Amino acid sequence: SVTFYPDDTIFETVEFKADIIKKKLKETAFLNKGLKINFVDENTGEEKSYEEKDGIKSYVKYINREAEVINDEVVYVEGESGDIEVEAAFQYTNGYSEQINAYCNRINVIDGGTLVTGFKTALTRVMNQYARELGYLKGKDDNFDGKDIRNGIVAIISIKHPDPQFEGQTKSKLGTPQAKTAVEAVVSEKLSFWLEENRNQSDTLVRKMLKASLARIAARKAR
Repeated sequence: SVTFYPDDTIFETVEFKADIIKKKLKETAFLNKGLKINFVDENTGEEKSYEEKDGIKSYVKYINREAEVINDEVVYVEGESGDIEVEAAFQYTNGYSEQINAYCNRINVIDGGTLVTGFKTALTRVMNQYARELGYLKGKDDNFDGKDIRNGIVAIISIKHPDPQFEGQTKSKLGTPQAKTAVEAVVSEKLSFWLEENRNQSDTLVRKMLKASLARIAARKAR
């Protein structure tokens, strides 16, 4: 049992806001699949439990709960590279922006860093390779740009690292080089399998990327 009382000579406020705590607990449940967290507010008598058996897959679905999605099944990959555990999940919407949320040891690295770089590199390489195998890209055609591939993506990347190095006091960006290598290796291998096993959804995603690529080229020519 851990009991904590905030010191009003140190903290600006000692009033805890239940909504903020519940939001954090829900996020923690998403990042630790199978973990059950019980919340009790003794001021109001409110009790609530958080448990997400599908982990970050459910997290992506939750973010996209009101969006029109392109692939019904969330793409999910997991694996280990050295002593780093990697999980990634993503789904495409019919929007044009990209949203990539990254976590290292359950800490939200809001400015990304090496783990996000590894994810983007693997995603770009694998999707371009797949597009060529299917004939969407031929011969001397340019590869899809990274932005074409991430057009409309909502992704969660979560790693467990025994000795992470963050940039800055706020831990908003991961600087560990091994994280890039680990994420890139796991996503490259596992995503290739997923694309082969889910041909219909894979084709739909590639067609979306092709459309984004053609629109970008047309806009460049117009300028």
